[in-house]
Amino acid sequence: MPRVSLTTIRITPIVAVLSALLRAHPAYAAPVTNDDFADALEISALPFSDQLKTNSASTDPDIPDNAGCGGQAHSVWYQYTPLVDEFVHADTFGSDYDTTLSVFTDSSGQLIEVVCNDDFFQRQSSVDFAATAGVTYYFMVASFEGTKGGDLIFNLQNDPPPLAIDVPPHRLTAGRCVGARHHLGARVLHRRCAVRAVRVPLAEAQGRPQ
Repeated sequence: MPRVSLTTIRITPIVAVLSALLRAHPAYAAPVTNDDFADALEISALPFSDQLKTNSASTDPDIPDNAGCGGQAHSVWYQYTPLVDEFVHADTFGSDYDTTLSVFTDSSGQLIEVVCNDDFFQRQSSVDFAATAGVTYYFMVASFEGTKGGDLIFNLQNDPPPLAIDVPPHRLTAGRCVGARHHLGARVLHRRCAVRAVRVPLAEAQGRPQ
């Protein structure tokens, strides 16, 4: 009859228990490398898309309390410097948590907010703005009002310029910038039109009695 080592008998159950505990313990989320403004991920070309988990991201202490459309927690940062003047669109469509999206420029160490948005479509955010060549724009994606982070999808792309429509002067009396939402499958695109024409009778526009 073969001899069985008492050491083997005692160690084997311990190894089995440790192995089970390691399998049951959830893996820790990888550190977020663009957690702070100073570590903003540089985007060199558009279109651009990024996916990451923001649960472990912190709140940047250097951001003003009133910045960010009601959200600064679990913030991650991106930066983009256009080579030419262009219209830019950014969104968090496809993310699984309540995001806010803010755009800043840096003026002598002071962040200047360009635009921000919360809940453009359901819990996701979207912004459009005219970007100037050579100016670096910083994008902060955060969770709303301190809620938890999650699986982020951040998209950045060029926007077409506002549609210009030639309207005879006597056919409009006033115009103002208005917004519009266009649904395309599961995605929502936001476009701004430059002017809304208001049609009036020709005689009224020319100052003649009707």
